[in-house]
Amino acid sequence: QIRPCMRKGLQGFAKMRSSTVSYWNNMYAKPPAWDIGKHQPEIQNALKRGDFIGPSVLDIGCGKGDNAIFLAAAGFKVTSFDIVQSAVDAANEKLLKAGPLKGSVEFHQASVFELDKAPFGSQKFDTLLDSAVFHCVGRSDDTHANYVAAITPFARKGGRLLLHVFSDDNPDPWEGPRRIPEDHLRRFFSQATGWQIQSIHKCTYVDNLDRPGGHGKAFFMVADKL
Repeated sequence: QIRPCMRKGLQGFAKMRSSTVSYWNNMYAKPPAWDIGKHQPEIQNALKRGDFIGPSVLDIGCGKGDNAIFLAAAGFKVTSFDIVQSAVDAANEKLLKAGPLKGSVEFHQASVFELDKAPFGSQKFDTLLDSAVFHCVGRSDDTHANYVAAITPFARKGGRLLLHVFSDDNPDPWEGPRRIPEDHLRRFFSQATGWQIQSIHKCTYVDNLDRPGGHGKAFFMVADKL
């Protein structure tokens, strides 16, 4: 259940939607840094570890669909969304070229803060996947609290959240999204918010930026819905 203070925050984000959509549309005016043309290697690692619970997966902020199509090829029933329509269109084009899949995938345009308006608004999923959205939605703690409130209802009891974020191990100078400390994850994904963290491990996030020392340092979190 969304507490009144969080509901007010979600309403605030709805008012900001037009400027938010414009910002992310501009990011896709040229190939964005996170568009590497394939799924994130850490998503493949998570699949090998057995982190995904199936069959249903909600891919939060799917971009051009590489992670979603990869998971559908592995047999999952994937529902994906992104706030940018051009990214959704590109994902559907990739899907047409993907060939037969063991599972299925569908792409929608939606904002994470207005999921009640999405076509899948009443569904609950076995796994929620966030690969590089949590660290992008804002730099304030209030924004992250609202984000957790927005996504939590979409996980079934006993379901799972897989979260892939830039970590605070990335050194200055830094011009990317918010760098997330481990204790920040533990504070926002806790029993108080309906989650039990199973593991947090260090990994990388692959992008197209020329970073000192290689790819961005990241955390991968596995949490289960209480």
